[in-house]
Amino acid sequence: MKRPLLVAGLCLVVVGLGGIGVRHESRAELQRALASLRANLPPDARFEYDHAYPRFFARGAGFDNARFIKGNMTFKARVLTINNPNGYLSTGLKFSRIHAEDVSIQGP
Repeated sequence: MKRPLLVAGLCLVVVGLGGIGVRHESRAELQRALASLRANLPPDARFEYDHAYPRFFARGAGFDNARFIKGNMTFKARVLTINNPNGYLSTGLKFSRIHAEDVSIQGP
């Protein structure tokens, strides 16, 4: 009777540690991708947000109160979700889906 409980407990520990590892790596990948994005933006452009979080297995990102500012133009979204980014800023980025809620554009 003790052996099945021991195996089940060990499986739970392995699954728990694996989940923590996946979550940590997806957050680290998000930070690396955001640093690369900011490094490749034009000099007069900024990308700001209040909170960023990775999507499932780091296959995208979600942002709360995202703002893209270029010169005197501002694009704002209360919630911005980007799924499956591919490519590089220098050669072109492709996304499978971009979802934005409460969007506003300000400028001349």
